[in-house]
Amino acid sequence: MVSGDRPDVRTSGRPGVCLVLGCGRLGSAVAARMAAAGWRVVGVRRSPGGDTSCPLVAGDLADPALVARLPDADALLFAATPGLRRGRDNRLAEAAALAVRRWPQARLVATATTAVYADQEGGAADESAAVAAGDPAVAGLLAIEQALLAHDNALVLRVAALTGPGRQHAAERLRAAAGAPLTVAGDPARPFAWLHEDDAAELCVLALEGGLGRGLLNAAAPAVLTVAGYYRLLAQRLGVALDLRGDATPAPRRAVDAGRLHALLPGRAWRAP
Repeated sequence: MVSGDRPDVRTSGRPGVCLVLGCGRLGSAVAARMAAAGWRVVGVRRSPGGDTSCPLVAGDLADPALVARLPDADALLFAATPGLRRGRDNRLAEAAALAVRRWPQARLVATATTAVYADQEGGAADESAAVAAGDPAVAGLLAIEQALLAHDNALVLRVAALTGPGRQHAAERLRAAAGAPLTVAGDPARPFAWLHEDDAAELCVLALEGGLGRGLLNAAAPAVLTVAGYYRLLAQRLGVALDLRGDATPAPRRAVDAGRLHALLPGRAWRAP
């Protein structure tokens, strides 16, 4: 199911209660924007602490007792980290099913990943493209999506690689290399689909307030870089030399077609990576 198959079902237009399930960097950014817009925001994260602009509840989203004591909500952001691609399982398929049952009247928006798409041999994957379901981690991610899409008013945003000031992994690798050869997975000439973290947060807010429809929607900037091109941009900003090389490990060669999203926001000025 993709955006456009079902029309927008908007919230009342008046700020109400917004729950942010997963207050990491993106969830916290969305929470701050929703609070600034007048929503009463409550965040949930697995561990206590963190820099948030809203009251925070610590606990496991797959715990029925925790979910039961959370307030009723008009809008719900599901942005928790599955952990599956890092060898963990945060039980988010169970958590998603609980959320769908607990808040059936809420507008539900979830952040997922374009990493579920199979290799496109350099082409672009739209929402109907084949997924790498044979990969156990991807199968787990798809199970979370399906649990969320059982909700009558849910939008799952498949988000490309996030860039911006809060995403420092690549920059730190460049600094550490200090002009020496830097090796990346696969072919550096393969496509790199991305979305600035501030654009991602703003899209989540728009969706929580009833925009962007329901179903599945790719979220990526219109411009497509290569992996090498992205590292060149970072190297220029940092004023460091770049000697980028690829290794022989398999890595998907695909861009992300977010044309449906771009058509919904024709006048939007997308941030640079």
